[in-house]
Amino acid sequence: MRDRARASAPRSALLAFALGAGCAGVPADRFDEPFEARGNEPGWLLTIDGERMALRWNYGDDEIAVPRPRAEATPDGRRYVASGDGRELRVDVVDALCRDDMSGMPYPSRVTVTIDGETLRGCGGAPESLLTGGEWVVEDIAGRGVVDGSRVTLRFDPGGRLTGRAGCNGYGAAWKLSGEGITVEQPQATLMACASALNRQEQEFLRLLAAAHRFEISDDGALVIHAADGLTIEARRE
Repeated sequence: MRDRARASAPRSALLAFALGAGCAGVPADRFDEPFEARGNEPGWLLTIDGERMALRWNYGDDEIAVPRPRAEATPDGRRYVASGDGRELRVDVVDALCRDDMSGMPYPSRVTVTIDGETLRGCGGAPESLLTGGEWVVEDIAGRGVVDGSRVTLRFDPGGRLTGRAGCNGYGAAWKLSGEGITVEQPQATLMACASALNRQEQEFLRLLAAAHRFEISDDGALVIHAADGLTIEARRE
């Protein structure tokens, strides 16, 4: 079995790799994609689209909508500042891993909203972006490592397709995220004959994938997929 321990790069470097390149130095006018952020206690939701920036907070009792301001690039993300109805709304987006403090869902950005002297903190961006964009190589299956010399991989397509190698056979499945976690349909694998150790590993890997119910990104950039029975799959970007 391959040893699960490995030399670790500095935490900041690994996390930056998991999240993708930061925004420092990027012209502010390139921040034109829709953006959504949310937080809890009190519940709030921020949406930024092509025309406006809107905030609902205090569980929807208060709201404000203003024309979308131009984003200002900051060393670690971007900032939006706008005024409307005699109020100033400021939004700071930091490109750093954020975990929802109720669901545990990971997000690619930490968001701070300031309105009427009140500060709201939460998470923003698309959780899908933490999974897509490259291949993950599995380092551990159910706490047993992986068979020496075998290659087990995951590639999450933005269109909802998951493909990879299960150690011997290739596989494919549909995947999706909900507000609470991740689901993967029963993977369909090719039918190549495998050595017994590879076959057992492959069956366990595919079983855990089909039972996936949430995922997290660790502080050092590892992907951890949690199955309903508490067992996990751990992987890293190659």
